[in-house]
Amino acid sequence: MDVSQTGKVPLKEKMSLGVGSLASFFGYVAITSLAYPVYNMMLGVNVALVGMALMIPRIWDAFTDPVVGLISDNFHSKWGRRKPFIIIGAVGMGLVFGLIWMVPEGWGQTAKISYFIITQLIFFTFFTIFYVPYTALTYEMTPDYNERTRVMSYNAFFHKFGEFIYQWMI
Repeated sequence: MDVSQTGKVPLKEKMSLGVGSLASFFGYVAITSLAYPVYNMMLGVNVALVGMALMIPRIWDAFTDPVVGLISDNFHSKWGRRKPFIIIGAVGMGLVFGLIWMVPEGWGQTAKISYFIITQLIFFTFFTIFYVPYTALTYEMTPDYNERTRVMSYNAFFHKFGEFIYQWMI
């Protein structure tokens, strides 16, 4: 039976959606937790500049989040409104994440912090392309209020699981 007929979301879809919470959690937290050890301690960039560089993508998000939401709300394809954005965003995040830490040797502090800001802006643009439609999809999976609560519980479980294992990863 179809979700639209029963209002029930299959376990496989709940689990798949929940696992996406790990990507959203680690996508956001990994950069902020690795920035100071890598850019300040290893690359010698002033700690105030690293803090400023971490702030800039948050300001960028204030503009990109509503834009991506508007675009994905009005997008139509054979795969749905949200899934193409989720896939493009996830692949883009994966590709750009490694680049953030691959600072060319011999660069000065200004070049390093500029590189960090630019790669973060690209990464967090992909993060927005992934996260905004992903979040909207969780609310659209079923019209049934109680089932939507169950769907969100899978998201919450995997998000908390990410928080739990994160402590051993840093």
